[in-house]
Amino acid sequence: MYSKFSEQAKRIVLRSHRYSVNQKEYVVGTEYLLLSLFNEKKSSCEILLQEAGITEEKIIKEIATINVFRKTIPGLIIYTPKYHLIITKSLNIYKKTKANYVYEEHIFFALL
Repeated sequence: MYSKFSEQAKRIVLRSHRYSVNQKEYVVGTEYLLLSLFNEKKSSCEILLQEAGITEEKIIKEIATINVFRKTIPGLIIYTPKYHLIITKSLNIYKKTKANYVYEEHIFFALL
């Protein structure tokens, strides 16, 4: 599935996974994808989010307030249905725009 993703886009997906696991959350949701997009340095996503007044601290604070009841199975990492939808939408955008790869902008646009 990720063979059509640019190295940058792959990094973003992998980082969102890492952020989730670091928080002892084994269900990866779109909140971690947003945090990962923000932390892709010198990217259009980082710039646009900063221009909107969004900071890493604000994202982390919002993640901490999310009260989601998710069943986790130790050792098993899953992605939420919404996360899968964002990845699928970014692939659709890549196809429609006839880009060479799925770029971070495609993921960001799908997340919006």
